[in-house]
Amino acid sequence: MGDDAEATIADLEAQLAAAERIAQLQAKLAAAKAKVANVPEQAAPAAPRVVEVEVGQNSATIAGDAEPDESDLRSFMKSMASVKEEPAAPAWHQYMAAGARSAGAETGYSAPDVAVSLENQPDVEWFEVVKTKVFVKDEPREDAKGIGLLHQGSRLQVKSERVQGADGKAWVELSDFQMLQSCESAEPNARGYALIDGSHIGLGQLLRGPLGQTANGHVRGGRPQQSQSTALSLASPEWFEVVKSVVLIKEAPNKEAKSLGSVRQGMRLKCKLERVQGDDGFTWVELTAYQLQRSCPDSHEQAQGFCLIDASHMGLGVLLHGPLPTPGPGEEAMWRANEDESQRFWEASRRVQLEELQDRRHEEVSQKRKQEQGERHIDAMHHWRSAAEHEQQNEESWRHRSGTVTYRSVHDVLFTKEMGGLIKHRPQRVGSCVFTTGNEWRGPQGGLWVQASKSESLWYLVQGPGFGVDGPCLVNEAGTLDHLQISVNFVSTAGDFRVLDTFMPQSNTVRSLRKQLCEQTQLKPRGTIILSRSEKRCADSKELDGAPVPIEAIAPVVSTPEVLEDSRTLASYKLGQRATLYLLYNYEFAADYLGGSSNS
Repeated sequence: MGDDAEATIADLEAQLAAAERIAQLQAKLAAAKAKVANVPEQAAPAAPRVVEVEVGQNSATIAGDAEPDESDLRSFMKSMASVKEEPAAPAWHQYMAAGARSAGAETGYSAPDVAVSLENQPDVEWFEVVKTKVFVKDEPREDAKGIGLLHQGSRLQVKSERVQGADGKAWVELSDFQMLQSCESAEPNARGYALIDGSHIGLGQLLRGPLGQTANGHVRGGRPQQSQSTALSLASPEWFEVVKSVVLIKEAPNKEAKSLGSVRQGMRLKCKLERVQGDDGFTWVELTAYQLQRSCPDSHEQAQGFCLIDASHMGLGVLLHGPLPTPGPGEEAMWRANEDESQRFWEASRRVQLEELQDRRHEEVSQKRKQEQGERHIDAMHHWRSAAEHEQQNEESWRHRSGTVTYRSVHDVLFTKEMGGLIKHRPQRVGSCVFTTGNEWRGPQGGLWVQASKSESLWYLVQGPGFGVDGPCLVNEAGTLDHLQISVNFVSTAGDFRVLDTFMPQSNTVRSLRKQLCEQTQLKPRGTIILSRSEKRCADSKELDGAPVPIEAIAPVVSTPEVLEDSRTLASYKLGQRATLYLLYNYEFAADYLGGSSNS
């Protein structure tokens, strides 16, 4: 035999003491059954040779009289290498369930009969739960950890001796059988306690008892005990397979109840033996505590989980198939391992799908936002163009009126006065037009005023002392020959429109023009470029049939843009008395102009 097999056998022999514990339990169960059935006590049969093999976290039992040889061990280890074991139930659950099956097989009694013998132990009493819910605590005190939950109407098997809590109140301690039934997920050797009367904390009576018993051990008072069904469900839970793509787990046997989680097609569910009738009369299965924790890891310790078996009445068809044949330990472990692998694959695929869906939605939202933004920008462009055209038409209308003299504002404020009234002031764009009759009047303090075109009683300050401004407030457009009329247009998809109309000295630099443009339009200076367009012919002359022809008669006119440099003066570009320039903007014009399209 190889070194590996020898080492394995040496390790296994050290574990035989655990197998002897099972044999002892078999003997106790046989004695309990003989006592309950009033038959002579039978000696437990000799325990077979049992070897428990462990590979990592996986284990199984090889039973027989012969010592396992190397081939048996290697074959077993190979078969278990890919098996992932589900977390084991508490050890005392395993001993009782396995012991009940073994004792039944050896003595000729069924598992439910043997489980009944566990239920009818001496020195125990029965209580009834009279409150909606009563917690089982791991210590006889109110702030102890809860390890189980009892429901109203259920019968409770407890030890006959009462336990006094730290506050002097009486508690009952659950029997081993009741711990198995009510606290399936409790730790091995754990103890459970329930408070009898909670009146001191405003809960009233919690448990009623002890209840009387008949000669055959049945509990008097209330509903009959379903001890065989309960015991069988503990010793041998049923299995169902999910045949629908997704089945919801509800916290109560009602389709309207809250969903705790879901199981997918192909998964197998470990369920309690007893079926549950829902409020609508349809049959549900209740998941075991382990299955619920496995399928709904976020559920609280005292939660219950239910699945509908057949939903044909809702048009969904059969949801669960079963009960299935009870699997062996190896088969169950393989089920769980396959489910875990499938679940990991599904979760990974689901994550990828969700990420792709999220990316698509983000892209759709982004595209929709861009489209809506583009539509807003186009609407804003049309609005701005329309406003600019209206302003230009209004200016041209006033210019062409008889007797109108156009002045230009020098500062960003305009002072006005009604004849015989007070002096007022209002904001005014620098360089904007002010239309007057040309009639001037000098006030008593020396200020020069000009009459407004729209009202004979309204006057505008041209210049004067005491108004807190340097130089004149208004200048006559036609009489100021050293100034230049400038219009700056922006070229857009909605058409060109004017963004600035001003009047400034020709000695000013392009930088000062660009500064005024940005202040009035709220555009970013770094992205603002001002261009001029000069028109010229492609060549000086052409010949037609041997005779020279003036180039202006046939040559196309080419518009050549020129970037105006900040440091140069306006006069250096020889723009004349009136010039139209163009704006090139390197940022999002519609987002910045006059505060953005949302403010248009």
